[in-house]
Amino acid sequence: MAADKQQLIDKLLATDNYSAPLSEVKQIAEKLRITPQYPIVLIGGTNGKGSTCAFLTTILSNAGYKVGTFTSPHVFDYNERICLNNNPVSDSELEDTLSQVIAASEKNLGLFKSFVLASHLIFSEHKVDIAIVEVGIGGLNDATNIFTPSISAISSIGMDHCELLGNSIEEIGLNKAGIFRSNQPALIAGSNIPESVIKYAQSINAKLQIINRDFSYNRQQISWDFISESLCYYGLPMPSLRGNEQLNNAALSIAILNNIRNRFPVNLGQIKSGLLQTSLIGRFQVLPGTPKLCLILHIIRKQLRCSYKIC
Repeated sequence: MAADKQQLIDKLLATDNYSAPLSEVKQIAEKLRITPQYPIVLIGGTNGKGSTCAFLTTILSNAGYKVGTFTSPHVFDYNERICLNNNPVSDSELEDTLSQVIAASEKNLGLFKSFVLASHLIFSEHKVDIAIVEVGIGGLNDATNIFTPSISAISSIGMDHCELLGNSIEEIGLNKAGIFRSNQPALIAGSNIPESVIKYAQSINAKLQIINRDFSYNRQQISWDFISESLCYYGLPMPSLRGNEQLNNAALSIAILNNIRNRFPVNLGQIKSGLLQTSLIGRFQVLPGTPKLCLILHIIRKQLRCSYKIC
């Protein structure tokens, strides 16, 4: 009898003492013949990478493209990690692809790495036009980085996962910059960008684009403007995702779209509707009713905690 989703996930969660190196993950990808034929937008960062993925997915979906999205962690259900046009994959499809990954692996790859491979099996099966992929931790040694992205972006850089990435902002930034590729667009947003990131991008001849140098945004009273040398949008609606930092994420999203506009053109109306329609469970989510309640997720180590605030 085939294992159900929870049995498969329990099996993957059981590998506390084994962390498969990327070389083994690559071997399993080759064994499963995972060779993405679609462009990959790979997004890392300390904060804002999930929101950036959400903006991109919604705008591109509104424009009529078939979009595969991989994100982590999930909030309610593991299926949320792998979506097609913002819709989580079905249990049956997740079970099938996880079973394939587990069967191909001599050792237990663990949950995250197995889901990365499963996502690309699903994206390939559905022949997505483009994949939006969120980096797990860091960048250089993250399983999402085994497939070559067409464009890479870092939403922000801060002190996170120091035990894995380094004890300084320069070390952490350099690790995150490991998702950049030679001769491909490499975008950086956020404040206090480490010099190590810029130097690394230059050393591999990546097509570096930095916020407030190559693209920027201006906040108005009830709208905002996106500005770059080749493209400007004025009077954009405030993003549906709440928080001052979301303009940084939205601007990064539009800058990414500007880099792929020859292959994936989107119009101003699709961008505006995407900004207004993008949603993420628990990201300062305003719940209906009186008084207004805001759901805020706090992700601390491996625990997911929810809190409600009146706003």
